[in-house]
Amino acid sequence: MNNSLLTINRIKALLDTNIWLSTVTHDLLLVPKTVKWGEIFVTADVATEQPRKLRNKTQEKSDAIYDALKAIAVMSKEGRVILYRSNETQFEEMHLRRPSLRGTELDAFSGIDVEFVHGPLRRDFTITAHSSREELKGEWYEFLGNIRHPRFLELRTAIPAKKHTADLYHIWTAEHNSLDCYITLDQKFVNAVALPKPIETSVIVCTPTEFLKWAASRP
Repeated sequence: MNNSLLTINRIKALLDTNIWLSTVTHDLLLVPKTVKWGEIFVTADVATEQPRKLRNKTQEKSDAIYDALKAIAVMSKEGRVILYRSNETQFEEMHLRRPSLRGTELDAFSGIDVEFVHGPLRRDFTITAHSSREELKGEWYEFLGNIRHPRFLELRTAIPAKKHTADLYHIWTAEHNSLDCYITLDQKFVNAVALPKPIETSVIVCTPTEFLKWAASRP
């Protein structure tokens, strides 16, 4: 296959913020350990790598997600998929707690290339030392609530729940940039996109595991 055809067939996927916060497979925790020092036994807290359990997930489900993300990382390194983050997913991540071992060998996405896209609309915001997560989130939802673009209003009409508004903007971002997929860990949003009636969009909305199945079925 020539390089131009390979480029055309690459899958372009926008990743939800919750994906970027879930690529690290272990946490570094302080675990008490007792060692013998001469004739004395000493107990001290030692930094130890422990398997990480994702929020609201069992360890088994967390491990399945890690396996899927590792497979997506391999696809990225092989040039079969281009992964994207947007200005808004990056901003969302800035005021959330990031895994301490990001970028290490325990990060499934360590060493992958990531492209950047802008959303359909630009906004200005200022972050100061006094900015709180609640204030920043409030500004974000105020921005979303004031959008009157017909396409975004169409998406909001299809899924009116406020908790999904940000994800709908990310779908719009993917559409705006001609991306193929929006990958998220929010199963409730994936379900809302499909039921009771699938929303009309060119973007595939899926979890990492569903993405792998969809990608494998492509011609």
